[in-house]
Amino acid sequence: MHVPYCWLSLIILPIGMAVFAGLSRVHDPTPPTTAPSVASIDGSATVAVAPGRADAENTFIVEGIQAGTVRILSRSLDMNMGVIAYPASPLGHGQWKIINVEVPMVGRWSVGVQAWRDSAWVTVGNVAYSVPFTGTMHLLAGGQTRR
Repeated sequence: MHVPYCWLSLIILPIGMAVFAGLSRVHDPTPPTTAPSVASIDGSATVAVAPGRADAENTFIVEGIQAGTVRILSRSLDMNMGVIAYPASPLGHGQWKIINVEVPMVGRWSVGVQAWRDSAWVTVGNVAYSVPFTGTMHLLAGGQTRR
């Protein structure tokens, strides 16, 4: 069976371009960073995330909160996707660790820190991050709020 070259270029070339475009998006020239992104909340507490990437399982460290239990609440600021609660494990001395936090999609995200005090969840503060397709997330200007 003989296929004319023009048909091959109409079939093979677009497929090759699509594969190349997809592979170029997979490769990220920005190496993963282990330096945490730190934000201040409530004046005396901080929340840090590392590596802070959409394509990784992230670890949050919350410091400066004396409480029986702490959790973070993650929600998209771009669309209504609900709220994801992540319980924290105590590290002692007001430090808490949340592991295996995955960002469901890129965009703007709010991370709320809550503490269990007097039989109720109390919001300590919120931080807003921009999560890019590649590279590390970064704190949005004015992204620190207090309730």
